[in-house]
Amino acid sequence: AELDRFCDTLISIRQEIALIENGKADIHNNVLK
Repeated sequence: AELDRFCDTLISIRQEIALIENGKADIHNNVLK
């Protein structure tokens, strides 16, 4: 269960990175900063 949450978090972070890479999220104002 804990590992599932960890993996879901990593997937979420990767999706945020993809949005920034694709120009769909502000490179200077995002949740990863």
